[in-house]
Amino acid sequence: MKNSKKTFRFIAIAALVNMAGLCRAQSSGQPHYGALEYSLPLLTIVPPSYSGEPANISAAYLLLDLAMRRYSWDTTDKFLGQMAWGDTAKYVTGMIYNVMHDNPIAFAQWEGWHQGYINSPGHAMVSLLNRLWNACPDTGRTEELVRSAIIADVMVVDTFGVFDPTAALARNDVLVTCQILDSIKGKYVTSCPSIYKSHKKGATPQSADTPQPTFAVPAVPGSCLQFEYSLEWSRTPSPGGDVGRGLNPLYDSVNGTWIKPGTEYIVFLQFQGIGGDSANFYFTTWPLLQGTCAGMYPVKSGIVYDPNDDFGIGASSGLTVSVWKSRLRARISTLTGE
Repeated sequence: MKNSKKTFRFIAIAALVNMAGLCRAQSSGQPHYGALEYSLPLLTIVPPSYSGEPANISAAYLLLDLAMRRYSWDTTDKFLGQMAWGDTAKYVTGMIYNVMHDNPIAFAQWEGWHQGYINSPGHAMVSLLNRLWNACPDTGRTEELVRSAIIADVMVVDTFGVFDPTAALARNDVLVTCQILDSIKGKYVTSCPSIYKSHKKGATPQSADTPQPTFAVPAVPGSCLQFEYSLEWSRTPSPGGDVGRGLNPLYDSVNGTWIKPGTEYIVFLQFQGIGGDSANFYFTTWPLLQGTCAGMYPVKSGIVYDPNDDFGIGASSGLTVSVWKSRLRARISTLTGE
């Protein structure tokens, strides 16, 4: 019985690896016409580690690494298809949340690894996300918290509009540059390359991006944080993640852009893979694109705009920023056990 539980735990851990949403393609980088594209070098050894890494994080990576080497796609999929929301699922969910929180950049680098593995972290995590959405009885709230690579309270410094000629519907992209006020998830964020920080306001045609190298920097108050979004993406909740349909797009009530300079937001961000080659993988940073604000909650007169109470924290009647964050952290603590 003990060995059986250990086996299930290994498989469940393996299934949770792609939570950051960044899958590395086995080909050269694909052209990206949006507002933001990063590059990160592939790891040379796995699992990732650093001097002073907490013991629980090191142990989690060792288990994840072993799971990727031991359990096939079919074994993982079969297990996940039968997984209920019980002790094993809760244990693994909390473990993965903590690993991502420790360093979402390192987690993304590890997620692109495949040498020596019989399973794909990306495949396992897609399967897990689908199962977690259905198995956890909280209408996707746990899935959203774990899938987010970065959750932060930010002040928007600048926005820059670009035009994507390749998109069928979502052609108007916006680069958002923020200053972190308070980090909720993610002890590190991607650095802001100077080419993006020097953008001028105004919409211009955009050719394919040249990927800009990035690296992890501490997510402390005052740090720069950037992401991109499309004005045509929908704010209508969609478990399938289909956001490019133009329903309830990301404009405000007077047809202005959803994100405005000089305004505070609480953002839920994910890494979106673009492609990869033998040395690097390429990605951008998107909002989570779930919930009634697509993962970008404006703060209006000190109140977090969360009209549908997306995380079940009593926000529909209006909560101050400090109370909203406190209740969200309390919900997160039920996942992490901290």
